Amino acid sequence: MMAQNRATGRKRAEVAAYCAMAAQFLFFAITLLLGFWCHSRAVRVEAWHLFAGIPFWLLIAVHIHQKRVAGREEEEREELRRQELARGKAGKMFAEPEVDAFSAAHRLRQMEKYLIPGLTAVLSVLLVVLGIRLFLGLSSAPVPMRSPAAVSALAMAMISALSFFLSRYTAGMARQASWRLLQAGAGYMAVNALAAFAAAVSLVFIHAGYFMLDAVVARVIIIFLPLLGLELIVNLILEFYRPRQAGEDVRPGYESRMLALLVEPAAVMKTVSDTLDYQFGFRISESWFYRFMERAIAPLVLFQILALWLLSCVVIVDTGEQGVIERYGKLLDKDLSPGIHLKRPWPMERARIHSTGKIRRIVLGHGDGGGEGNGHEHGERARAAKTPQVMLWTEQHRSDEYLFLVAQVGEEGERATPGAVPVNVMSAEVEVDYRIADLRKYLYEKAQPEHLLEILAEREIVRFLAGADFITILTSGRQEMVDELRGRIQARAEEESLGLEIVSVSMTNIHPPVGVGAAFEEVASAVQEKEAAILEADAYMSEVTALARGEEAELLHQARAYLWTREKISEGNAVRFREQLKAYRQAPRVYMAREYLQALEEALDGPEKYLIALDPETDYVIILGGEKARSGLLDIMLPGDLGGTP
Repeated sequence: MMAQNRATGRKRAEVAAYCAMAAQFLFFAITLLLGFWCHSRAVRVEAWHLFAGIPFWLLIAVHIHQKRVAGREEEEREELRRQELARGKAGKMFAEPEVDAFSAAHRLRQMEKYLIPGLTAVLSVLLVVLGIRLFLGLSSAPVPMRSPAAVSALAMAMISALSFFLSRYTAGMARQASWRLLQAGAGYMAVNALAAFAAAVSLVFIHAGYFMLDAVVARVIIIFLPLLGLELIVNLILEFYRPRQAGEDVRPGYESRMLALLVEPAAVMKTVSDTLDYQFGFRISESWFYRFMERAIAPLVLFQILALWLLSCVVIVDTGEQGVIERYGKLLDKDLSPGIHLKRPWPMERARIHSTGKIRRIVLGHGDGGGEGNGHEHGERARAAKTPQVMLWTEQHRSDEYLFLVAQVGEEGERATPGAVPVNVMSAEVEVDYRIADLRKYLYEKAQPEHLLEILAEREIVRFLAGADFITILTSGRQEMVDELRGRIQARAEEESLGLEIVSVSMTNIHPPVGVGAAFEEVASAVQEKEAAILEADAYMSEVTALARGEEAELLHQARAYLWTREKISEGNAVRFREQLKAYRQAPRVYMAREYLQALEEALDGPEKYLIALDPETDYVIILGGEKARSGLLDIMLPGDLGGTP
């Protein structure tokens, strides 16, 4: 009777394994259809997660079946042995090794030694490959649809509940020693219940317009699959080298220690208590403090989880930062300035904080990717460590530098050499410094604004250099060019609504190809000499112009002084004439005589004068000259003076 009960119990465990496998396949089919219907990445990944559980249950069912057959054979053998002993005969037929080689017990041992580990290794590889394949296909998944999300969420919640009930049922059966193999499937089913519930929650958020949680749940499930596969491989290796005692049951390789914690969490506390008892040398697990902690550990953990959840209501924005609030995936009008703010707990509201005062940098011109995306470098330390401080045009700067096409024009816009191609090639590093100017545009207008800025900047640099003069870039005019280039990049960033402000653009490490570096050095030297001559000529022109302007000012001042003098003299002469007219009117003869004598005096003031007179009495000629004649000249009375005619 007892043997029949044991056989019935093993049969029940085998039926439970097959039923769980059928339920797993049914859940997989329903979830896969839901994933294609609502385009949810989390649901589609969970479908394959459910599919990966089918081999687990198949291995468990086959293993239980073989154990059941081996047990039934052992019971039959024991029954025959008792019957032979009752007759007084020895059961020799059952001790022969050739008969044991074909027994169910021998097949069970061979199965547990070779078949189960081999199939577990294959299952582990399949889990790793499935996880990698799902991860690679995640980026090409379509955008989830909001309309069927609510119905899909309800269906996934039902699958989660059914998976949880099956997990708890099989876990309860696995507490019996004869049904312990069900524990591996129960653990995997428990993870399916959690993943299905997370997918249902993500569908609720999709219905509310919040799509990010869907991608997060999908990635978590994908990461779990290869981790489980790696754990099974490690368990196989450890089980292979672990010493065993005679009669000890073999722990199957497909049973995960990690998933066993979900099925039997009390086993963790038991392990901890046994460890403490061993370390302290007495049964500390029976003390009142340990019993109190054992009872209070769950409330303490729940309290900590609740406290951490409530802390998500507090948002701290540092200096130089700015934030926005999302409520169920929808952007609110409120902007978060530096300080402490309150919001609804996660996942109802989410704060997105970014540093808007930080200056970021994109370095273009070479193939070395660094920082945030390809071609990014932040800070001068990294760039100085990669390139020497002094570099010549005849030396290789970098092995991965780009070559830009630039124009080659002459003095008046013509080609420098007739018949030559009017283009050159050069290498340069263009550093674009930028910062976040509009956080809303930065976060919500484009998916990857910094990567798009890099593409736009590189395109504008190529276009700009194609029309710029090569010699001017190498020598003078570089600052004007980078200013114009900054304006072009800023205009493109505003057209694309990136929410970024271009702070500065600079060109460094500008050089021609290494093979023609020496020739370009000569050209650049000639251009520098030309510029120096032009500057000298400008200096001489400035000097001569200044002297000419000084002489001009001096002549103008002299002319103005002469004009003023002549004006004053004319005014004086006019006044003197008016006074002379008055004098003439009062005494005309006296005035005429005085004027005559004054004119004579002025006329004779220069040369030496001689006066010749004849004395009528003596007939002598009297000659007076020099100053003697002048002294009495005004005393000579003219004929007709004072009444006569002059």
